[in-house]
Amino acid sequence: MLNEKIIKSVLLEKLRVNTSQMVSGHTVATMELDVIENNTINALVFQLRAEVMAEKLEDRTQMVTFKVPKSWWQRFKQEWFPKRLLKKFPIKLESYTKFVTFEHYATYPELPLAFPKDKIGKIVYKDFVTKE
Repeated sequence: MLNEKIIKSVLLEKLRVNTSQMVSGHTVATMELDVIENNTINALVFQLRAEVMAEKLEDRTQMVTFKVPKSWWQRFKQEWFPKRLLKKFPIKLESYTKFVTFEHYATYPELPLAFPKDKIGKIVYKDFVTKE
């Protein structure tokens, strides 16, 4: 029968996992760590930020078009309707066109230099993507 459910026993065991990342002394000196509690999925999110040395290469501006569902109902159909229903009731999309500037950098995260804070000022970085 198609509606018959199969119940199966599974033996689970704990498996310890870890992740490691080597960072330079400059990166360690500029690191910030945030621990964010995500109650929606019952988890902790570890957010690590640091400065890295970078060389500005170029800026490139291009037109980008985003296509999104026209309403919440169209988004619902996109997420939950089977393909056969989507053929009969296609998703209505609308387009947004924006000019986006991509800033390209060559980054040097493992650069083994130490910068004394009293000798140079604060290093300023721009966002990688900006919109016009």
